[in-house]
Amino acid sequence: MIEALLIPIAQAATGGATDGHPPSSGLPQFDTSTFSSQTFWSIVSFLILVALLNKYVIPAIRNILDARSKSIQEDINGAKQSRVDADKALAEYRRLISTARESAAQIMDETRREAIAYRDNALKTLEEESARKKAVVMEEIEQSKRAAMQEIATHAVEIALLATEKLLAKSVTAADANQMVDEAIRQMGQQRPIIH
Repeated sequence: MIEALLIPIAQAATGGATDGHPPSSGLPQFDTSTFSSQTFWSIVSFLILVALLNKYVIPAIRNILDARSKSIQEDINGAKQSRVDADKALAEYRRLISTARESAAQIMDETRREAIAYRDNALKTLEEESARKKAVVMEEIEQSKRAAMQEIATHAVEIALLATEKLLAKSVTAADANQMVDEAIRQMGQQRPIIH
C-alpha cells in the first residue's frame, strides 16, 4: 500500500514513468491521451448533477421560494387589510369626534338658553318681590307718617291748650308767652315722648 502511494510521487519526481509508459506532465486532466474520456465523464457527471438538482434540490428551493412568496403575499394582503381597517377606524373616529362636537355645541346652546331663561325668570321674580316689598315698606312709611302727623296734631292741640291756660291765668307779654310755650313743650316732652 505504501508502495502504491510512493510510485506516483516517484514518477512526478523523475518526470518519467517507471512502468513503461511515456513520461507525463504530472496533471492528468491535461494529458491529451485521456482528454476525450475525461470530457465524456465530465459531461455525464454534469448531466447526473443537473438531473439530481432538478429532482431533489430545485423543487425544494422552489417550494421554499413559493412558501416565502406566499408568506410575503399574505403579509402584503394583511397590511392592505390593516390599512383599510385603519382607514375605516380613522373615518369612524373622525365621525365620532364630529358628532361629539355637534352634541357639545347643542348642549352648550341649550345650557346657554336655559341660563338666560333662568336669569330672566330670576330677575323678573326679584323685580316682583322688590316691588312688593317696596309697596309694603311704602305703605308702612305712609301709615307711620299718618300716625306721626296725628300725634303731632294731638300734641300741637295739647300745647296750644296749655299755652292758652297759662295765658288766661295771667296777663303776659310776648316774651312771657314764648317762655310759657317753651315750658309747655317741655312738660309735654316729659309726659309723652315725641316720635321722630
